[in-house]
Amino acid sequence: MRKDTAFETGPKGLGEFQFVEEGLMQIVNEAGIIYQITPDKVLTPLPEMEVGDRLQQVYFRLNSDEDTLYDLRPFGDPIAPPWFIARYKRAPHKEGEEPTHYFKDERTVNYTDERGKARTFIDPACEQFNVMGEIISGPFKNCEIKVHLGYFFFEDTQEGGTRWRGKGSIGTFTDAFLTQAGWDWNNDTIVPFTDNVVPEVDKILTARAPVHAFKVKLKKGWVKEVQPVEEGYLDYLLSQEEEIKEQEE
Repeated sequence: MRKDTAFETGPKGLGEFQFVEEGLMQIVNEAGIIYQITPDKVLTPLPEMEVGDRLQQVYFRLNSDEDTLYDLRPFGDPIAPPWFIARYKRAPHKEGEEPTHYFKDERTVNYTDERGKARTFIDPACEQFNVMGEIISGPFKNCEIKVHLGYFFFEDTQEGGTRWRGKGSIGTFTDAFLTQAGWDWNNDTIVPFTDNVVPEVDKILTARAPVHAFKVKLKKGWVKEVQPVEEGYLDYLLSQEEEIKEQEE
């Protein structure tokens, strides 16, 4: 079960996840360093695996003691990242607190593009909030994906309720994600405005998640693109789940 607990981050990045034996899993990073994990030290949902199974191209994050697994999700090929089918799951928050938004400072990001050329861009300061999606098919099924969204909600002083006006690339991305996750831009503006509308957004998207799936691309473990799934695909996945349940019964 996932626990939203703050701790000092340790090793993270690209690796391979291995189910070694009952009661023992391990992460092998790019350099071949092995980190062994026991089930009681797993704080994130894991894919369905059997002893001997291996999952490559994973993004992992451990604590500073290197014995607790906090994140496990697809890393994503940086050149040709595959699509993953997902749906909204939750807005993370600490125990006893509500999910909320926070201020992110401006930062300079240096990276190397697909052609090997060094690039730099300015990631502007803005209010953000975090949500978690859940992969619902394929080898990474059950894994959570973390998504940073822009908090551009404001009060409609004339008609009442909550409005949203995105800015920049994060605004475009947030618009796309919320739309595919089930947010109704015509009717959900009636949500009463407060200093923190994240709990209400979380409640609405959680209720709609079962019938709203979407495709995501990840690069280096982070969602970079969101698109709708093909018509009828979610119905197909749901029918497959029903067949599996009937077989188990």
